[in-house]
Amino acid sequence: MAFLPITIFFVIILWFFGFYLMDRKQIGRMTSIGCFILVIPLVTVNLEYITENSGVLATSTLALSSMLQSTIVLVDVFFLFMALVSLFDFYGRNWHGGK
Repeated sequence: MAFLPITIFFVIILWFFGFYLMDRKQIGRMTSIGCFILVIPLVTVNLEYITENSGVLATSTLALSSMLQSTIVLVDVFFLFMALVSLFDFYGRNWHGGK
């Protein structure tokens, strides 16, 4: 029985931090970009789960399907673009590079 999905927990935490830091000052907006970039390797590897079997806690891995992986990575890339536009907006520029 899967008890706790560790990898998905960290993905959700990084997404939360990314959105939280997106509305901060310059350093927070730069950090939010990093949070969204760090999610991509976590999604593409096998997911770690804490499992319980007859009272013994252990870890096991489970691979996501390639369709689900590509969807999550695409959503994360959209979040990354949102963070980049937010950073450019903070600098007073549009995403084309003009003022």
